[in-house]
Amino acid sequence: MFGPEHPDLAYSLNSLAILLQSTGKYAEAESLFVEALEMRRRILPENHPNLAYSLGGLGRLMLEKAEYDSAEELLTESLEIHRISNGEIHSAVAVRLNDLGRLHYERAFYPEAEQLHRQAYEMYRKVHDGPHSSIAMSLGFLARTREARDDIDGAFEAQTQAVDIIREVRSDNNPLRLVMEIELANLLQKKGDLKEAGLIKREALEKLEEILPEDHPRVALARCSVASLAFETGNVQGAKELYGNALAIRRRNLPPLNPRLAATMIDLGVVLCELGETEDAVSLIEEGLEIYTSVSADDHPRVIRTREKLDLCAGR
Repeated sequence: MFGPEHPDLAYSLNSLAILLQSTGKYAEAESLFVEALEMRRRILPENHPNLAYSLGGLGRLMLEKAEYDSAEELLTESLEIHRISNGEIHSAVAVRLNDLGRLHYERAFYPEAEQLHRQAYEMYRKVHDGPHSSIAMSLGFLARTREARDDIDGAFEAQTQAVDIIREVRSDNNPLRLVMEIELANLLQKKGDLKEAGLIKREALEKLEEILPEDHPRVALARCSVASLAFETGNVQGAKELYGNALAIRRRNLPPLNPRLAATMIDLGVVLCELGETEDAVSLIEEGLEIYTSVSADDHPRVIRTREKLDLCAGR
């Protein structure tokens, strides 16, 4: 039996916290992450890699909760420990570089985010001999930052590379592969290739609905993607149904200030506005805007865009 202060107990607490977070139980997960971290601080050397993993797990949860200052502090400390304990070139270091890149992306610090994701990508290429899902994911993060800077061609190039790699290492029905194919289809949609985008999106959604639970976050992501295309091609009622379903999933599974939750509220609000359901539309867009302004600066692009959508819908 373990004593009250044992490395294996801390490991179990940390693992359970990860599981709870994956099911949307953020408060319970945070409590266990903190308990594991405090225990590891007491019983492990200050630069032990398991301490870095606890810091990173809690930091990722703070990122999901949009508590960006806390996330940055935790993820930076985790990165520093990994560099000391594992060396400068290590997969654990690359993971934290990508985490910090995601943090900068959420703050709209896109050049800094792209630099971190590129460092992670180059590091993974040194660590792994051949194609690997971590390389593909880093390319996907790069694509996202380029898209945010309106470099659609650069984003499409990176995402195409990511999909080519993930198709080499994951099966047709792998959820990560399907999500990365959806991200490629989103860029195809932006480039005007609506037919090909639609084929990829609908096939991916069908497969995800077959292999994942009904309320899985990746099912919500896929439905939002298909809804976006439906709205653009004039199927406004279909977009309403898909966004509504995705919003219900995200309300259950995401923290109340998560930006993806806000984005889904706003997207559904825009659809309702198009259908003439102005009161409900304005309410949803205002709710999404309130989340954005709670976690982002007033000059953040998503805050500015949402204010414009609200004004347009409200007829201001």
